Amino acid sequence: MKTGFKKSLAALMAMLMIFSIVSITASAATTYSVSYKPGTYAKETEEYVQDGIAKDETITLLGETYTRTGYTHAGWSTNKNGTSRTYTLEKAQKITKNLTLYPYWTVNKYTITFDGGEFGVGTAQTKTVNFDKSTNAPGAIFT
Repeated sequence: MKTGFKKSLAALMAMLMIFSIVSITASAATTYSVSYKPGTYAKETEEYVQDGIAKDETITLLGETYTRTGYTHAGWSTNKNGTSRTYTLEKAQKITKNLTLYPYWTVNKYTITFDGGEFGVGTAQTKTVNFDKSTNAPGAIFT
């Protein structure tokens, strides 16, 4: 065997050994999801998921999705009981991690007008009352 051929064969074998030691790994791109859950008080039980969101991608969060008697779904919270608004409804949001969001609730306010009617005394009075609170009628307008 010629010397040049032996050197070429030895070099080829050395290269093959190097390639067998080095492994090439391809990593999948990082993706995130936003899960919307009904939380403690919503009437609905269905959950929604936006998935396959690329890192730092901006998405629009869902709008009013859940209902609760006497309350308005006014935002998204990371707390299951919806006590603090963390994100705004239908707002563009950059996603940098997986999120689980629950409805943030605000209590509805109602204006009640007390009118003495045909035989009442005094002028009509109004009160603004939260859904979850009770009130008494003013005594001066009724006789």
